[in-house]
Amino acid sequence: MSQEYTPNKSKRKHLCYELRLHLARTWNRRIESNDAKLTLGSFARQLGLDEETWRREYYRGGGSKPVFDHVRLHRWLYGRYDPEMAQGEATLAASQRGARQRLTKPLADEFRDLIRAHDRHRSPYDALECLRRRHPEKDLPCLRTLYYHVEAGDIGLTHEDLPYGARRRRKASKAHLSRVVPGRRTLADRPPEANAPRQAGHMEMDTVVSGLGGRGGVLVLIDRHTRLYRTEKLRRIDQTEVLEALRRMRRSGRLGVVRSVTTDNGCEFLDQRALDRALGAKVYYTRACAVYEKGAVENANRMLRRWFPKGTDFSRISPQRIHEVAERINEIHRASLGGLSAAEKAAEPPAA
Repeated sequence: MSQEYTPNKSKRKHLCYELRLHLARTWNRRIESNDAKLTLGSFARQLGLDEETWRREYYRGGGSKPVFDHVRLHRWLYGRYDPEMAQGEATLAASQRGARQRLTKPLADEFRDLIRAHDRHRSPYDALECLRRRHPEKDLPCLRTLYYHVEAGDIGLTHEDLPYGARRRRKASKAHLSRVVPGRRTLADRPPEANAPRQAGHMEMDTVVSGLGGRGGVLVLIDRHTRLYRTEKLRRIDQTEVLEALRRMRRSGRLGVVRSVTTDNGCEFLDQRALDRALGAKVYYTRACAVYEKGAVENANRMLRRWFPKGTDFSRISPQRIHEVAERINEIHRASLGGLSAAEKAAEPPAA
């Protein structure tokens, strides 16, 4: 079990100049009186200091290395302690010290609570953005620093607490040009404004299917400009059900303005002309084995799997629950949107 995060491993007393003067008077008086019971450890305990703190301070103040007298006194012999020299050494060390740590214990506890909050499924970036909004006056660490602390396990989090677990790189597959259905529009046919959209309406579409033995799934669309995520439950994964779901979304107004749609070559998206009519816009198809050509919807589907992991039977999930999760996803802060959520980005006035 990982330990809780502590900025300092042990409680040590801060030594100011007045305390150093008191230490010098007490220590040097006992040196002059030839105290036979004087040791660094006993002196530290008597004054309520950590032994290692006083040992470091003794040498910082010019104290000589203890020598045991075997001939006359049969005790340890120590040198005098100079508070001026100790204060100068401490000031020099403080001037050479780096910047103060940004992840303090209260912030680490708050970050851990955000990640572990019930049914929030927050990513580290989303939790960090929440901290920035709660504490705008504080200089927070970067996302990589937080991942380093998760790796070290010193803030009470492990990879199992994160939405996607440990990072694993998969070997990328190459796109197949020969597997494109003849006559279909490809990404090369998309207009320039759809390649790098600066206005809402250019979307990506996909389906999320139930696990083995389950039925149905979810039709998902995402706006490539605002990252607004829209969902509709499907009773079956076929083109008839997809077309009917698109019509329901248009009638309810949840589909919004559609300028273009990019999708894959799934069997539920076979009829290009019917999709054009249902969406009121042209549909463009990616190449086979090239999921990165519609990466926005794939990343959003990955967020959806935080609530509905693989193997979920969507026929047992209500449409209201699916819409609630989509709203949660639209509230997640995105690095691609400069820290805004999709809902906040969609609420911005359109650019002139």
